[in-house]
Amino acid sequence: MNILIIDDDQDDVAVFCEAFHEVFPHSTCYSRNDCVNIEQVLQGLPALDVIFLDGHIFPVSSQECLPVLKKVLDPKRTKVIIHTGSVSPTEADELLALGASAITYKASSYAKLKELLATTLADYADQ
Repeated sequence: MNILIIDDDQDDVAVFCEAFHEVFPHSTCYSRNDCVNIEQVLQGLPALDVIFLDGHIFPVSSQECLPVLKKVLDPKRTKVIIHTGSVSPTEADELLALGASAITYKASSYAKLKELLATTLADYADQ
């Protein structure tokens, strides 16, 4: 399984990828700290199963990034999940309408993050 996390908080990225590797040790976690030039970035990566996109990212917002991702990704192959600390119901509806497959909320502990990853990515575990 190949995933990409796009998050402007490097500490969040490090913890996320560490937890991901503990749950899925034979998989790869790529990271990016923004959506700038995301089309070119994706061309340099292998096929991705899931992209976790921070709900509040700068300088290119998740609302601006989602249409670009939708344009260049095969939705049957790669799911885009918004991974955020908080999002209003209006924002959630907008993100889903722009192409997000789901919204997950940042876990309050390392153990809960591993549980979230195991549950969210269960369908991809055998890939």
